Amino acid sequence: MDKNLCKPSEYFKSNIYVDTMGPSAICLKAMIEMCGIDRVLFGTDFGPVPMSPKVHIDLVDDTITDAADRNKIFSTNALALLRLDSKSHEGPAGGMKRSTAQGRA
Repeated sequence: MDKNLCKPSEYFKSNIYVDTMGPSAICLKAMIEMCGIDRVLFGTDFGPVPMSPKVHIDLVDDTITDAADRNKIFSTNALALLRLDSKSHEGPAGGMKRSTAQGRA
């Protein structure tokens, strides 16, 4: 009897989160295609190679054309995963506040 209710590839869209670690637009696009935009989180810890967070920010900004999708990667996906209230973390234009000390629930 098969215990899997879904194809193995379908679990990527429901059970796995990935981050934007690594300076590759090709990989970022592949992660979004495989896991879905709602499963991609912003990441900056690129292992043994020290890189400025700006490289990772620019990667997302340059690769993802839709502002709502960029906001998901930079903010709302992590807030949803951690079950935090996104309204208390929004800035004046509905985006993420720059200071994480402000607006904590």
